[in-house]
Amino acid sequence: MSLPREELLKKLNTISDLYDNVLEIKEKMSDYTPDDNYERKIEVPRFPGKFHGEEFRIAFRDRLDHTASDALELAAYCYDEMYQPKKPSEPQKPQFNAPSNYNNERSQKNIGCFSYLAIGVSIFFLIGSFVGVDESTADTLPIIYTVAAIAAALFIILRIIIIAKKTAEKKLVAAARAEHDKKIKNINAEYNNALKAYESDCASYKLQRQEFLNEYIEWRKVYLKSVDEEKEIADKLEEERLEAVEKINKEELIPALNELNDANDLISEKYLPSIKVIIDLIKGSRADDVKEAINLYEDILYRERQLQLEREKEQQRRREEELRREDEERRYREEMEFREKQEYNRQLEAEEQRKAEERRHQEDMEQRERMERDRRYEEDRQREADRRSAEKADYERRRKEDDATRRQCNTCALSERCSVAFTRPNCASYRPR
Repeated sequence: MSLPREELLKKLNTISDLYDNVLEIKEKMSDYTPDDNYERKIEVPRFPGKFHGEEFRIAFRDRLDHTASDALELAAYCYDEMYQPKKPSEPQKPQFNAPSNYNNERSQKNIGCFSYLAIGVSIFFLIGSFVGVDESTADTLPIIYTVAAIAAALFIILRIIIIAKKTAEKKLVAAARAEHDKKIKNINAEYNNALKAYESDCASYKLQRQEFLNEYIEWRKVYLKSVDEEKEIADKLEEERLEAVEKINKEELIPALNELNDANDLISEKYLPSIKVIIDLIKGSRADDVKEAINLYEDILYRERQLQLEREKEQQRRREEELRREDEERRYREEMEFREKQEYNRQLEAEEQRKAEERRHQEDMEQRERMERDRRYEEDRQREADRRSAEKADYERRRKEDDATRRQCNTCALSERCSVAFTRPNCASYRPR
């Protein structure tokens, strides 16, 4: 037999109020906390140790589990990690690089070439003075000796210049070596001073560390007693809570449940949490009785679950779309970074190639200059040799002419009264004796 709408709503509201009362009592039971009025006999002192500030002291204290069996070892480890002096790292000593001067080396090479040329000229003239000079050209000996002496003097001057440049270069290298040795000595001295300071700090730190550990041992004893005391108080408070909850259960919850069960003959326990929704469905004329309201409520739940599934699918789709977009952006960034890296490497290679080409060009120019100097030197040498060969040939020709003229005049019957005797060869007036 179905109840009229007004009576049905009235009875459902009564059941709802009784159910709310049951929920309030259960919440009261779950939230009940007894008052902690127990007196603490053990007071934990301030955490021991010398710290840079109170926040460091509290952070260090809270970092450790003081109830652990290895708490002392952990405290020592953490204290070392925070305050143990750090051993200075061995310094990186720079390598010695001898200073080099390309222009100076090139200058020495050029001066060396000129010096060899000078000594060659001197030797050439000296040999020529013994080989190519006879009685008729004896007057050229002073000039030859002068040229040889000038060339020899030039050779000595150039060698002295080379020795001076090499000496200056050795002094420069020696100064650089001394500066490098001084720098290494300073680095070693600083490192040794740092080691001494580290050893001194370690000696002081050991005393400080042992003092802290001794104080920590005593502090931990008090702390463990305090932990035991707090545990005893927590056990007593839990006993009080259980007693109070049991009292509420007997005096309030059980009577409220009995009252609810006596009044409720319409809705099963499964739908009691949704009784307000059922009341609203009946009140809004969407259902005529409880059964119809429950069926409608199940339909609403089903549609909400379907909508939730649709929302979850949409969220999943959006997440996948977001992940896809992020993946595309990541791939785009990686591609751009790869291209930038390629461009950077290309620029580096181009720069290296440009420098290599400049070096090759410089080397080619220097090679051409050397070849041009050698060519000019060879031309000069060849011209000088041709000139000397021509002079020698002319000298031989004149000497032969003179010999022929003397032989001719010495064997001529007219030589004693000839006005041009010993002056011209192939004389037309020649008469043999």
